Amino acid sequence: MNIVERLVSLQLQGWGVLPRLLLRIMGVVIPREVVFVDSNLGGARFVHGAVGTVFHPKTKIGKGVCIFQGVTIGKSCPWNPDNANEGCIVEDNAILCAGAKILFKDNETIVIGKGSIVAANAVLMNSTGPNEVWGGIPAKLISVRKS
Repeated sequence: MNIVERLVSLQLQGWGVLPRLLLRIMGVVIPREVVFVDSNLGGARFVHGAVGTVFHPKTKIGKGVCIFQGVTIGKSCPWNPDNANEGCIVEDNAILCAGAKILFKDNETIVIGKGSIVAANAVLMNSTGPNEVWGGIPAKLISVRKS
């Protein structure tokens, strides 16, 4: 477990502001409201320290998700804080490559399918199916992985 994973785990366990402050210093913004499948991050891995990673509070991360540096999960504009039916669900064993941006609209939930890959620097604004590979700006389906 690297330092980012340890700090996120401590934050989820309610260790107060210190883990959140240390994460911010490292350039990582993962609000306490983010849901991991279990309290031990569900085996999620933050590769290369996940520097520059930013998650929206209404994000749910499945088991075994691999998150590289510079990943953003957030809301596209315009921003309305009152919408309750929005967010992102990253299902088990998905891979979010370096610089991937996953953006959802008002009253929309994006689902990254089980085993899917969002390629480096892709801007994804759609849900994916299981084992799909998405890349580009805007992201398009590139291929389907063998399961």
